[in-house]
Amino acid sequence: MGAPLRERTKFFCRRNIYNRIIRLRPRSSEPYSTHLPILCALGASIQPKRVVEYGSGLISTPAFLDRSLFPNLESLLSFESNQPWYETVARNTGDDPRLDLRLTASVIKDAVASGDIAKADLVFIDDSDELERRADTVAAVSNCRPIGIPIVIHDIEQWHLFRAAKRFDHLFRFDILNPQTGLVWNGQWELARFLPHMNQLIKQPLWKSAGR
Repeated sequence: MGAPLRERTKFFCRRNIYNRIIRLRPRSSEPYSTHLPILCALGASIQPKRVVEYGSGLISTPAFLDRSLFPNLESLLSFESNQPWYETVARNTGDDPRLDLRLTASVIKDAVASGDIAKADLVFIDDSDELERRADTVAAVSNCRPIGIPIVIHDIEQWHLFRAAKRFDHLFRFDILNPQTGLVWNGQWELARFLPHMNQLIKQPLWKSAGR
């Protein structure tokens, strides 16, 4: 067996072991929306007034603005680095005064500010299709050392994101759907004890969409 083939075999073996450890289920037919049930459940339990979103979307951004899902929302600060995608989201979210949609001049990690996060009741990270860049965003948020603020990360089963998420004090993985969604926090968070039960209640995405 040649060296390249041996390396590929090792890679697939390691990946299969990792997938078993994290209880990775078959990939959802709606992979871009597997975070939505988690966001909805958190919206009902936390009822956040202020949300910060790193990576806007046609699923998450409208969901945050939906008064039936997030009835107490007063402000949504959403960052996007892809201009065509930014324009698409802007067209689909209208002129809701609660939304502050910002196009960043560079990668989103550079837009992370501790002052924004400190004011938030919930943070959501789903920027960039390049996992290394999204991991950089997770690391930048971690560097702000937010205490008691739940931070949701989509595609947490990806190794780059999982490794970055381990920088927080606590990590919970919603493994009922694939792609998986992670929730991280530092310090004490009183709702953490309900997460396993919440995971079992989530069976399938609530909305269907082909967009992020």
